[in-house]
Amino acid sequence: MTETQMRIARAISLQAPTFDSRQDGLGVGNTEPRISWRFLCKDLGVRGWQQREYHIELSRTGVVETYRVESPESVRVPWPGAPLSSRERAFVRVRSIGVAQDCETLIATNWSSWASVETGLLNKEEWSSQLITGQQETSLEKPIRPLLLRRSFEGPDIQQRISKARLYVTAQ
Repeated sequence: MTETQMRIARAISLQAPTFDSRQDGLGVGNTEPRISWRFLCKDLGVRGWQQREYHIELSRTGVVETYRVESPESVRVPWPGAPLSSRERAFVRVRSIGVAQDCETLIATNWSSWASVETGLLNKEEWSSQLITGQQETSLEKPIRPLLLRRSFEGPDIQQRISKARLYVTAQ
């Protein structure tokens, strides 16, 4: 690799991917979320970066799959792997291969940071709930204050048995 190629490779980096144009990947509403990433340049001397292809690494249940796509696109690109199922979590990172104004040789960026994406409950039959309400009464004659809704979860040794929990909240 020439000095110019090394300088370009060090200068171009990618932000962690986002999903379906959301800031975080928690609770996406479809099985094949679109993926986007942004480029950062640390060296103002590097000009004219053009992506020619990208690689996506997708990690599900500890298995990493790599996909190579020839495309200049970096916004809302198609999900490369098998569709996600309800409540499934995956981790994604990307890298770009392209050229810069000073160098027509293909150069690969470093991999972005891993980003997580997790689908919500996608099927109506997966939803089960118990309604909870606030204790305070509301009046149209007074300013409306936010309602505080609480629910405690009790049971024998519940803190020892549950290591992780996720609440899916909606309104009726």
